[in-house]
Amino acid sequence: MTLRATHPSAMSAQEIDSFTGFVVAAGEINPATMPALIEQALSLLTLYDGDRLIGTAAIKRPIAAHHQNEFAKAKVGALAANYPFELGWVVVDSAFRRQGHGRALVAHAIRQLDGRAVYVTTKSDTMRAMLPEFDFRPIGESYPSEREPAMSLSIHVREAS
Repeated sequence: MTLRATHPSAMSAQEIDSFTGFVVAAGEINPATMPALIEQALSLLTLYDGDRLIGTAAIKRPIAAHHQNEFAKAKVGALAANYPFELGWVVVDSAFRRQGHGRALVAHAIRQLDGRAVYVTTKSDTMRAMLPEFDFRPIGESYPSEREPAMSLSIHVREAS
């Protein structure tokens, strides 16, 4: 297994395409907004098993309007500015789940922050259970996903250290 964190500017077009395709296939984002988000990300993380991409994560600089809107939907809009970075696109290939790869991606992503505050928005019970291990705590209220209204999203934050 090879786990790597890279600034987007240091990635080849093929690496960016692989990353994007992997995340989009998992249903984690609107493909139209992804190029801008990738370009302004602090770090993109990839996990390979040989030549096969099996996991991704990112430390993103969220689009301001989206960032504020997510916190507002959780009824904690005044706190958005305290968390300028977002941990996102944590995806592990279904054939490789339950093997600690998600934890490895999250741990490596957090190291990229150098102690800066970060938030996560998640719909995943697995992620919600894992986040406290990395000093994240939930804030605000859960709210319905715009993409999947039957799913409930929640915001979790990790303070600066």
